[in-house]
Amino acid sequence: MDNYNWELKKILIAEDNKINMLIARKFLTSWGVILTESVNGEEAVELCKRKEFDLILLDLEMPVVNGYQALVEIRKGHATVPIIAFTATTFDKIKDVLLQNGFNDYVLKPFTPAELNAKIYSYTKV
Repeated sequence: MDNYNWELKKILIAEDNKINMLIARKFLTSWGVILTESVNGEEAVELCKRKEFDLILLDLEMPVVNGYQALVEIRKGHATVPIIAFTATTFDKIKDVLLQNGFNDYVLKPFTPAELNAKIYSYTKV
């Protein structure tokens, strides 16, 4: 990852919790990504209609439109963009449920910067 060019990566994050957004923003911007923020799933869907992203981080529990609903709508126009669930929800077999619903992966909150970095890198490296 030493020569990884974060500046070329456009990432959308949909997160309604201000503290979680602040922490994620801190790390994502420090890595140099082009970050677009959304506070709910409806806004994320609308942003995806107007812009292309290299990766999307979607909180599962958001107001207006939740992460699962947003994923369905986003996939209609962006079938191959990596979408990672960004969630505090934990239960047995969460990964299986998320994969069956169309997510590529997940990051549990609170996240570690190393984990988030590794997940983004694994889906956006060229």
